[in-house]
Amino acid sequence: MRKLCYFINSDWYFDLHWIDRAIASRDAGYEIHIISHFIDDNIINKFKTFGFICHNVTLDAQSFNALVFFRTYHDVQKLLKI
Repeated sequence: MRKLCYFINSDWYFDLHWIDRAIASRDAGYEIHIISHFIDDNIINKFKTFGFICHNVTLDAQSFNALVFFRTYHDVQKLLKI
């Protein structure tokens, strides 16, 4: 199965504006992975009901801290096994 990964910084924005694209991709045969810092359990549970695989990482969309960025990069690198 082909895989498609969405790396998002806002779970609620993805839910409002991108969920239809993810569902269409799933219906086209893709396994959907969503990498984000999930702040709302209701949203992550909704994504899981669609069959999406959710990965929670430390991500601060407002931060300019290089250490935070590299920690997030390291977490995502482990997920993607680069």
